[in-house]
Amino acid sequence: MTAARHATAAGKLPHVYRRTLTVLIPLTLAVVVSGCGTFSDNNAIARVNDTELSQEQFEQQLTDLGATDQDVVPLDPARAAITSWIQGVLIDEEQIADLYDSGPAVSGVVCLQAIVVEDATAAADTVAELESGTSFEAVFEAANIDPSIAGDLGAVPCITSVDIEASADIPLIVASMKLSESESVGSAPLLDETGQEIAHAVIVFRTYENLGLNDIDVVAASVDVSSELAEADIYVDPRYGTFDADTGQVVSLG
Repeated sequence: MTAARHATAAGKLPHVYRRTLTVLIPLTLAVVVSGCGTFSDNNAIARVNDTELSQEQFEQQLTDLGATDQDVVPLDPARAAITSWIQGVLIDEEQIADLYDSGPAVSGVVCLQAIVVEDATAAADTVAELESGTSFEAVFEAANIDPSIAGDLGAVPCITSVDIEASADIPLIVASMKLSESESVGSAPLLDETGQEIAHAVIVFRTYENLGLNDIDVVAASVDVSSELAEADIYVDPRYGTFDADTGQVVSLG
């Protein structure tokens, strides 16, 4: 592969994995903007059936993220925090882990490590090497041709249902949908803007126990809880928005 083609492949993979879900972020840089929520005396921020998120608990949750009672809290992080709490009431971490490890066809979210190689032949050889038991790190260091993913050892941001729906025709997304803890390795061609193949990606499913804290936040906020939602009575303080059962997220009222 020429240097130009290497550069194109290096630029392609991160764009496929663009992150569209608003997740919990530190609020130490919170700024005063229009349309923000502030701490108040109303007690129930949210409720799932008989379990309530009180104002006091919510303030502590935001404080743990870096906000103080003097901050004006941007609503997107506040909604993400409420979403995370609702998800945690609906389904516990062990259930989340089981759903996630069953694969994106079940959970609606997948986190991967990738190795970019020259072509389909190199991809097949790399898959075989991984399936033989050679460590991912050793295979990655020997085979990867994309320096842009080297710093994180091929780990890329988790793909959520929003990304899957928006990019359902991309071969990499199609291949990732087949992965799970039990079938953890796959490959797919990487295409340029004209649809021409420029490289191949070997992708490995990262199991729940191997996820970082940020990835766990994304997974917790993204798993499909539709069966739990069907029987749940959910309330959100309208200052922050409303709970959208279709997406499983707290969204703006407007």
